[in-house]
Amino acid sequence: TATTFGCIFMTPLLAWLVLGAIVPVDPVGIAQSTIQIVLLPILLGGFLNSFAPRITACITPLSPLIGIAATIVLVGASVSQP
Repeated sequence: TATTFGCIFMTPLLAWLVLGAIVPVDPVGIAQSTIQIVLLPILLGGFLNSFAPRITACITPLSPLIGIAATIVLVGASVSQP
C-alpha cells in the first residue's frame, strides 16, 4: 500500500530531520535497511504467490511464527551491536 512505500522514504527523512541536529544520521543507509526489511519480503511474497501458489499455501499457516521469529532476530541484532 501507499503507507508501506511511504515508510521507505519517510523513515530516513524523519530520522534526519528529528535526529540530524543531535547525532549524525545516514539517510541512505536507513533507506537501504528499510528496503531490505520492508520492500524485499513484500516483493518476494508477491512473486511466490503469483508463480508458486502451492508453496505459498504451505507457508501461509506458518507466517505468524516466521514474522515473530524474524522480529526477535532483527531486534536482537540491533540491540546486540555496540
